[in-house]
Amino acid sequence: MNLKPISRQLLAILLVVFMIHTSAEAQEWSQFRGHKAMGIAENANLPDTWDLKTGDNVKWKIDIPGLGLSCPVIWDDKLFITTAVSEDDNSGFKTGYFGNVDPVNDTSYHEWKVYCFDKNTGKKL
Repeated sequence: MNLKPISRQLLAILLVVFMIHTSAEAQEWSQFRGHKAMGIAENANLPDTWDLKTGDNVKWKIDIPGLGLSCPVIWDDKLFITTAVSEDDNSGFKTGYFGNVDPVNDTSYHEWKVYCFDKNTGKKL
């Protein structure tokens, strides 16, 4: 599946939001793969399916500029995501069948950003 960078970000955010907002007990997702890097959210009560087009089992979604390929962080009621916005991105994000790690030819200025959202509403904080 070849997703655009913005779609990858939305998917990552939505997955983490699903894992955290439905949890019976409050859990922080403070690093890659969550608590102790285990990739597990205890008692998360996750939906089996979701659909971005219809909104089925989607609490909220938001567009984030640039390439944000880092793991979202959840702390209390806040969701943090990082992104890098190129002033001259002509190459875009490219992956091969097994993932292309070759650098793109983009030596333009990049603005690095951290966004914070209310994890329950998606409101930009």
